[in-house]
Amino acid sequence: MSEYTQDKQCVEEIDNFPFPSFKEFRTAYLEGIAYPEVDRDIAFRWAQGGLYSTKSLRIIATFLSLLPHFVVIGFIIYTIIYAIVAKNWLYLLALPIFLIALFLFHPGSAAIFGFIRTLFIGLIFAGFIWSLPKIHYGLLAFILALIIMCYAEKTIYKKAVNHLIKAVVEHEDLFCFLWQRGTLNIKFYNGNSCCKEETKELIILKNKDWDIIKDQWLRVIEFFPLGKIENDKIMAINLSMPYASLTVECKKFPQNVKIFITHKIDFRNLWEAIKERPSNKNEEVLIMCPPKYSKKIFKLFSFGIFSKMVVMIYPKGSFEKFTNPEWEKGEKATLEILSPIARWIPDVFTDAFKH
Repeated sequence: MSEYTQDKQCVEEIDNFPFPSFKEFRTAYLEGIAYPEVDRDIAFRWAQGGLYSTKSLRIIATFLSLLPHFVVIGFIIYTIIYAIVAKNWLYLLALPIFLIALFLFHPGSAAIFGFIRTLFIGLIFAGFIWSLPKIHYGLLAFILALIIMCYAEKTIYKKAVNHLIKAVVEHEDLFCFLWQRGTLNIKFYNGNSCCKEETKELIILKNKDWDIIKDQWLRVIEFFPLGKIENDKIMAINLSMPYASLTVECKKFPQNVKIFITHKIDFRNLWEAIKERPSNKNEEVLIMCPPKYSKKIFKLFSFGIFSKMVVMIYPKGSFEKFTNPEWEKGEKATLEILSPIARWIPDVFTDAFKH
């Protein structure tokens, strides 16, 4: 159903854009008057295979994204062997300490921990200098692993952002695609900035956030996959990223709601309903997050490991009908709700939708 991913392809079609044409924006960029800014996570995902991403950049991005995993595996193997050779299992305590250090070394943790992170990194480098003359191999391996991982993560983000900025000032369709999703801003020489004007959205990401939309009819406005399905296999960018973002309308709130899809079943159902199903302008995609799971065991472990939504296809206009408080739900109306054109129900909700 391609109507959910249609985009304006040129600047002239975008409302309230600060430049009358893409050519004038490029001129302002070359003269140092305006400069595009992009979200680094978006840039990272784009570098791994986005529109106009070069083959060499994809190779570098893939290598740098895999390098931390190789380092972690290597350090774990080294620590275990070191503990066995030294016959001292206390060396295995380095593993949980390493995981904590790995989290603090990640560039994204700077906004959370601030000075504490800076102090910790300073102590790590002080330990590195201290270990050199003493040739303390365990500590040296610990610090080198963190340095390599920190370098890989910082480098990949920097390269991705620089290459994406270069691409958006050369390709108008890519620029428009990012602008319309609010992931690209324009910063001017005087410090002012400009971005897409839109109502601030509610964000559904953490498990506790889902409570505000449970048992509510939601109409899909935009489905933006971050992962993909090939040969019936679901592939995510990495373990820490959601599979997709979903923008929906909910009558409970005046603004749109953005949902980040983190479960494979929810992603597959949305993919089949929106990406694989033929587009039909007389239909709309509705979803609902039932308040209860089918079985008691699901209720006990409903903190995040189970899917959260039922996906349905209805005739266009059904959302307004179902959310109308004056609508009388008689026998025919109930049958209509339970009999959509198509429906994808996760196993945890099958009892709730029996009819």
